Amino acid sequence: MSMVLSRQDRRRQDREDDKLLRHGIPPGDDAAPLLAQARRLLRMLRAGSAADAAAEIHGGFDTALRRAPREPVACRKGCSHCCISYVAATPPELFLIARSLKGPRRDAVAARVAEADAATHGRSIAERFAEPRLCPLLEDGACGVYPVRPSACRSLASFDAALCGRSFGANSGEGLPAPAAPMHLRSAYQASLRAALTLAGLPAAAYELNAGLNRVLTTPDAEARWLKGEDVFEGIAPEAVPKPRFDETVRILVRELRAEGL
Repeated sequence: MSMVLSRQDRRRQDREDDKLLRHGIPPGDDAAPLLAQARRLLRMLRAGSAADAAAEIHGGFDTALRRAPREPVACRKGCSHCCISYVAATPPELFLIARSLKGPRRDAVAARVAEADAATHGRSIAERFAEPRLCPLLEDGACGVYPVRPSACRSLASFDAALCGRSFGANSGEGLPAPAAPMHLRSAYQASLRAALTLAGLPAAAYELNAGLNRVLTTPDAEARWLKGEDVFEGIAPEAVPKPRFDETVRILVRELRAEGL
């Protein structure tokens, strides 16, 4: 049953959402914070900024993670074992990275990304691991876009750097001992973003980082064109890893928000 909110009720809902999200999405299975986050993201998308939506989920993720119990992760600046991975990023995340690059540095990064895309385009995850290649966004062994790095990178952490070296560098196949909180937060924020994209009539997809960022950096006004419905990523296959529980969460959020008339 549809329940369209009045303007006054909508303002009240916005205030409640702001209070609920003050410290980021809290742990647990309550859908209310995810709905609040999706409503906020939808406003940003409809106002014409996908990059702002990505900045919103990254900021919320960092805020929530600071309140999570401290765990002794081995990750440090300059540790780049995992920076050979296949990384999928949503268009808003790609637009945010592109927005952060200015002047000559943008040209230098764009050249490295184009070279990396030429080497990795269309390759499977297994093929990428068999012939590892460092991320083109690395600079002096550290992430050059760390504040705006994608959720996939933001949520990956490990308790054992030596094991990471074997798993990623030597393709040993060993599982990583990782903290649960970052992955939980990634799922929550990504579900809210995918729901907001769906309601905004935009593709709720993610693309391989090298291919997606190369397309954005070589397409004039890519974000504005994408927001108007142009398929800026035509010809790039979206991420196709099955995520049934995640997809069901997105469907529930979309259904609830549509019932509100959004």
